[in-house]
Amino acid sequence: MSRKSKSDTLSPIQHLILTAAVSHPGHQLTRPEDIKPPTYRSALQALRRRGLVTDSVAEDSSGRRSAAPVLSEASFTYLAPVTLEVRTVTKPELSTVRSPRAGSKLDRLVAMLARPDGAGIDELVGALGWLPHTTRAALTGLRKRGYALSTVRTTGAPTRYRIAADEAHANDTVAPPAGEIATITEEAA
Repeated sequence: MSRKSKSDTLSPIQHLILTAAVSHPGHQLTRPEDIKPPTYRSALQALRRRGLVTDSVAEDSSGRRSAAPVLSEASFTYLAPVTLEVRTVTKPELSTVRSPRAGSKLDRLVAMLARPDGAGIDELVGALGWLPHTTRAALTGLRKRGYALSTVRTTGAPTRYRIAADEAHANDTVAPPAGEIATITEEAA
């Protein structure tokens, strides 16, 4: 399988900017609220260098000219396969899950997440002695090791995380109890 070079791929921020502009009238680029201005300017410069963004010059009623970034024709041909592509996640072999060392804090984390009701961040922080951001990073590390974590969000209650041995790489969604919203996060190895 051939890999795309770095110049052929878009960063997540660049992709977000371009896909937002596709649905905008006139295909004009606007900075999303969750992207800081310096980051937006940097991404915009990179998109201009690649020829995916051009400046549209418009004149208002007073005769002043202003330039606004818009999608170029090249960006439509570049985005067409990305926006219409259906990504399938292949089921990796269970042997690809890298188990933590026995007796380690990561091992205790996996054991707590393997319980039927899983565990919340506060429970994990208290049991492991980690800070919340360290605990979240450990959850990301488990995903990278091949574990499939289920995130269960219940209205009015903290988010709970769960992992089950038979669900380690399942593509199926779990039906939550009434009043709950379940988000299944999967990572392919």
